[in-house]
Amino acid sequence: AMLVVWGCSSDDGDDNNPVDPGPGPVADVGSISGLITSPSKSPVENATISVGSVTTTSNQDGFFVLAQVAEGERTVEFSMEGRMTTYRRIDVVEGQTTHLPDIVLAEMASASFEAGTGGLLATHGSMASVEFAPNSLVTAGGTPYTGTVTVDYTAVRPDATEFYGMFP
Repeated sequence: AMLVVWGCSSDDGDDNNPVDPGPGPVADVGSISGLITSPSKSPVENATISVGSVTTTSNQDGFFVLAQVAEGERTVEFSMEGRMTTYRRIDVVEGQTTHLPDIVLAEMASASFEAGTGGLLATHGSMASVEFAPNSLVTAGGTPYTGTVTVDYTAVRPDATEFYGMFP
């Protein structure tokens, strides 16, 4: 669908003094649109979508349009605090909108433990867990790391229908 505006007016009663709308369309750009959902297919509002410095957010229905993206192969980043960031590689075509359906942002959990004592991280409902043995984390120099370790994590099931929507 396309919306073409041929004229406009304001409600301030001063239609004889129009405002310059700025430059027209920029050459060599296209747009990206899509839908962002949770694994349960609920819309995700206020997710950030970006390609380089071009950024937008998803609306209350999970929809977004990222306009004025330079043509060519681009990496689109989808992120939101508390959710797993995901990426898509797409070709942006001049003057066209590329639609990306089924972008899934799964919720993440966060946990901390002391590296010297280790810790067990389990997802909600214990769908998955991982155990870090005491002193199992090392520095770049090969010595045991000491201190607090914070891990952001989520579980994904390869047999779930939303699995491929979470990854590029």
